[in-house]
Amino acid sequence: MGRIISIPISLAESGIIYTGPCNLCSFLVGVDGSHNPTITIYDGLDDTGDVIVPSVTYDATEKGLQGAVFQWLKRCITGLYIKIACAGTVTVVVDYNQYKVSV
Repeated sequence: MGRIISIPISLAESGIIYTGPCNLCSFLVGVDGSHNPTITIYDGLDDTGDVIVPSVTYDATEKGLQGAVFQWLKRCITGLYIKIACAGTVTVVVDYNQYKVSV
């Protein structure tokens, strides 16, 4: 049995995280201290895919990193897309792993 290797990627704006089948493992949100970001994560290549992580607004005044680590991996068929809405500076680190679909 092979090891599952997760791949972190850092984003500062909306965009495609990965194209193809994968598992969402976790995400962390770093804020600028004054602008509350809203994050939504989709199974897809844009914001019309199925919602994997519903829209959540993070409090920019909270100290430290915010986000989620999932007890069960969130499987995505098409890919991962993140929508970031923030008037200030935000960095989101998304941790995922790829998987192959058996036919």
